[in-house]
Amino acid sequence: RTFSEPEYHRLLAAAGGVTRALLEVAAETGLRRRALLGLEWSHVDLETGILSLPGELLKSGSPFLSPLSPRALVVFHSLHNSSPQRREVFHIGRTTLHREVHRALGKAGLQAGKFHWLRKYFLTQCRLRGVPLEVAMRLSDHHDIKVVLECYRAIDDADLLKAVGREFPPNEEM
Repeated sequence: RTFSEPEYHRLLAAAGGVTRALLEVAAETGLRRRALLGLEWSHVDLETGILSLPGELLKSGSPFLSPLSPRALVVFHSLHNSSPQRREVFHIGRTTLHREVHRALGKAGLQAGKFHWLRKYFLTQCRLRGVPLEVAMRLSDHHDIKVVLECYRAIDDADLLKAVGREFPPNEEM
């Protein structure tokens, strides 16, 4: 399970401040919560748009380099402009983030949802943009193709509508 496009946008609209920014970066990078919460400004090169994470922040334990999407860069620039003196990018703890995400899910009218679904959402968006599987794996720091295939090959309502020549009306679900 992942967020549909309308669900994702409702979640963003319901979240505020640093929580919204973190959700957007999660959806734009496919990074795990642990990596995002440990992210420091020294890991983000705003000029080149490159994210450089040390292995201790990642499940794999290996250092990670990745280009950032234009949307992720906008979010990072906004965060940096609002608190340039902080070392950490997201000044929020795991427990507070958990509470804020669940609050936003309720406010968005979503019966279910997990932070990890944003990682799946990222992979789904890669598939919809035609990104090759191997590239999606590298961008999301996945090392097991079986895990990625579960997300990457998942079919959602938007796929079904597109197959019959229709699109999701804004803010609507099947």
